[in-house]
Amino acid sequence: MLQRIMKKFFIILLILLFASCNKNTGNQKDIDLFNKGKIFYLNENLQKAIYFFEKAIEENDKYSPAYVMLGKSYYYSREYKKAKEIFYKLLKINKNSIDALNWLARIEGIDERNYEKGLQYCNKVLKLDMNNYAAHFYKAVILHNQGKIKEAIFEYHSALEIEKIIYLSHLQLGELYLQRGVKDKAMNEFEKLLKYDVDGSIKNYIKRRIKEYEKKYEK
Repeated sequence: MLQRIMKKFFIILLILLFASCNKNTGNQKDIDLFNKGKIFYLNENLQKAIYFFEKAIEENDKYSPAYVMLGKSYYYSREYKKAKEIFYKLLKINKNSIDALNWLARIEGIDERNYEKGLQYCNKVLKLDMNNYAAHFYKAVILHNQGKIKEAIFEYHSALEIEKIIYLSHLQLGELYLQRGVKDKAMNEFEKLLKYDVDGSIKNYIKRRIKEYEKKYEK
């Protein structure tokens, strides 16, 4: 259940990052191809989306937004190797591409569990932009997976301070505190999350976790 919830939150995070894909301008033809690709992407027709993003890059091989969306399309098509290749190509165009660095942090640091590499990407983003929510969040997840609890808590809180409308960090902090047996702090994070207008399945999951934990400590 938690994994499904995590997936939903990653989608929310990616929607926030989506706007950054339009910062680099191209010529009218590659922009038109890119926009067609976005329509197919948003309609979950990833193969068609890939076709148009690739055409946009053929038209203008420096058009960064097309690389970002192509990499994402490959990722959600489960073609992870191709996704990484695209983000590496984007870094060759712009070594400071925050989009590419964040995606590589997610793919290598979280999906592939290459923790040190993932942390390197996160730290590079944070040198470029200390207020980048995604980098703080991905760094927190990696540290959490490494068992570096104190550092993970710090990064989750850093993410929340930057972007308070994103509530995944509350969920992750609550789970982390539960693992450590810190009941009051765990319940506090879950209660904060329940104040948001979140999906019903998420609320039910949190309420169930609270009941399970309270029942455990009643014995």
